[in-house]
Amino acid sequence: MANLRGGNYDKQVKSAFLKIESFSVSRHGKDSHKTHSDGLAKKREEFLSSYKSFAINNGFTDKLNKTMTPQNMDRYLNQKLKGLSLKTKINYMRSWSSMVQGLKEANITITVDKSYFDTKVQEIKTSNPKLPIKMDRAIKNVNAVISKIYEKNYTSGVLAEIQYKLGVRVAESYKIVQNPYKHISNDKIINLRGKGNRLYDPKHISKDLIAKIQAVQNIPHENTYRNHISEVTNGKYTTHSFRYTHALNTFKQGVKNNIPYKKLMKTISENLGHSRIAMSQFYLKRA
Repeated sequence: MANLRGGNYDKQVKSAFLKIESFSVSRHGKDSHKTHSDGLAKKREEFLSSYKSFAINNGFTDKLNKTMTPQNMDRYLNQKLKGLSLKTKINYMRSWSSMVQGLKEANITITVDKSYFDTKVQEIKTSNPKLPIKMDRAIKNVNAVISKIYEKNYTSGVLAEIQYKLGVRVAESYKIVQNPYKHISNDKIINLRGKGNRLYDPKHISKDLIAKIQAVQNIPHENTYRNHISEVTNGKYTTHSFRYTHALNTFKQGVKNNIPYKKLMKTISENLGHSRIAMSQFYLKRA
């Protein structure tokens, strides 16, 4: 096992980021905790920068990775998690766990490991009220909601329709709108990569929706798009609600058409870009 390179913490943070960077390599079918997406890269940059500030403020002089002991991580996490919701605390802990596993896979010496974070998550769960499982996430009147979003902002309506019709995440809908010539060919969505750099199978897209995409002129910031959905639905639904709706309506239509369960679930899983059918089943239970 080795240490991070660099004579100061800024260089060591850069070394850590480069050690786990793996944008061009798919993690599909692999047990990899490296950084395979822009979203994850931004999150890990924030984690490393935040921990660097903690190390400097505490007068640490050892290599950054060697300071990541259970005692120091306890102090760091107590500061970072103060005042956050239960769900946010758990997500933060699990994200850190994944990054540490990635660094270990890159042969970097770190005292804490997955078991440390698993224990911390369990402590948080047992010391706080149980998180309620939110049900009814699918939009019951989805076409009416999308029409209202179009009235609010044309491009937001297009983004919402893409998410619902294709079952993609918000980031992926933006990729399609921002670069239609790269992602649309012969009435199919192609070359679209989702979470974890996972490549979607080609998806059919209607000529009507293609025409709407081609008519887009101004693309709102993602936060503006989210606000449009919240305003139209009085805060009841989010961008992710369209994925739940896609999954539920695809399942209902498949049952109506007597499609075998396993085949239907495989289709839904492929549509959503899930690596495991169990995740798609999770969606349906909460839709």
